[in-house]
This record gives sequence, structure tokens and C-alpha cells, in this order.
Amino acid sequence: PSSLGLHSPPYCVVVNVVAPRIGFKSDGVELFPELDSESMTYATLDIHKHTAPGCPFSSSLVAFDPHYSVSMAADPHAVVPPEPSVKVSIAAGAGNGTLHFAWTPLAGDVGKTVKMCASASVVDTVAGSHATRGVKGGMANVCLHVSVLRCRACVMHEAGLSSVSTEEAGPGNWIGTWLANVGSLSAADGTFDPDSIVSGTMVRLGPVYNVQKGDTLSSIAQEFSTSVKSLAYLNPDVALDSDLAIDQELCIRPCSAN
Repeated sequence: PSSLGLHSPPYCVVVNVVAPRIGFKSDGVELFPELDSESMTYATLDIHKHTAPGCPFSSSLVAFDPHYSVSMAADPHAVVPPEPSVKVSIAAGAGNGTLHFAWTPLAGDVGKTVKMCASASVVDTVAGSHATRGVKGGMANVCLHVSVLRCRACVMHEAGLSSVSTEEAGPGNWIGTWLANVGSLSAADGTFDPDSIVSGTMVRLGPVYNVQKGDTLSSIAQEFSTSVKSLAYLNPDVALDSDLAIDQELCIRPCSAN
């Protein structure tokens, strides 16, 4: 009752508990996995990246939630297919978790795709534990897919294009490599010095060809004045006796038969 002996009107306090909405930052870009509003479960978020032989690739995935603290968990050895040179680590930040992925593929990794998956979960800051059990929307999975491009390579030491052509693509006509790069590697004034390629530069080794119906490695080699040996060197994931699929990609260095 009030000081006047009267009763004041009732007051109600409404507290809304916000459901988790886990997201991931990939190289600064915020991505949110698809959420089923009825079951409050997430679909796995797939993130696709690419690199090239000799290129040091690294990527960081940061799990976050607008209202809750989030942690990440992953098995550093659970890379598919197994790749010993891949380095994976998990770090805890201020209210978030981060997955670090690093890999420098080799020439033999052309055409390969490696996958690394991790889980992010809301942390119960009171109990100091993961609150995924019984908390809808409290856990999400993310998978990073890293593919190795064809007909690309990184120069890891300053060299002339003729040297790069031989080291990265095998013996052949370096002029073809020059023609594949003259536009993308030109300086601001339009000039291009084939005798000085800066270390770390990604270069094209030639065009990528899409297999047509009836193609074989021998017929493709003949059409582009190259050799089956050169095709095998540039496409290590393609067996010499394998049947080619329509639209299958192959790296080619035309006019490199000799």
C-alpha cells in the first residue's frame, strides 16, 4: 500500500532470453550457417578457398556470437585426406575461438582438395563449461575446403620467367608461359620484365583445357603440340591410363613438344 493507504498498480518485468546465433569470420567476412528455426540446429557451414603449388596459404576462422562467449574445438590431425604438412591450431580469444590453418602445397598436390572441420559452441560463463547440452542453437560446425589450382604456381625466389617455366612446369617453351602472364604481371606503365619475377608472385603456367567427348591424353597432346609426358607432369592427379571425363580440367602448355 502507498502512504495514502491505496494500492499501486502492479508492475511486470519481461525478460527475453536471446537464443544463440553462432557465426564465423573468415578473413574478415562474417558468415552465418543456415539455421532451422524449428529445431534450432545449424547446417554445416562450408567455406571454400584455393591456393597453388609453392604458395604459403593461411586462413583463420573466428567463431563468435553477438550475445554469448564461444569456444572452438577441432582435432588438428583430422585433415581429410591426411596431409602431414598442414598445420592446424586452436586459440581462445575474448569471447570467441579461432582456428588457424596453414599449408604450402607442392607441385604434386595439383588438383587436391583438403578439408578441415571444427565445431563452435556457446560457453556457460557461470558454470565455466560448454552449454551445448539442452541449449538450442548452442553448437555449430564449420568445414574449410582448400583446393590447389591447376596451371598456377608461386615463385619463391626472384627468378626469370624462363627459369620459372622450367622449375614449375617442366621443360618446355618459356614463351608460352610469358604469353600466359604478360597481362596479369605487367607494371602500372604496361611494361613487363620476364627476367625478374618477384618472389611470392603467383604465375600462370598455361591455359586450363576442358576435356571434350572422345578426348584422350594422346589426342590432346597432338592437338596442342605438346606431349603426354608434359600433360602428366602438369596434372599429377591424372593417371596415364585413366579415362578422361567430359569437362575434366587439364593444365596444358601448348607448343612444348620438344
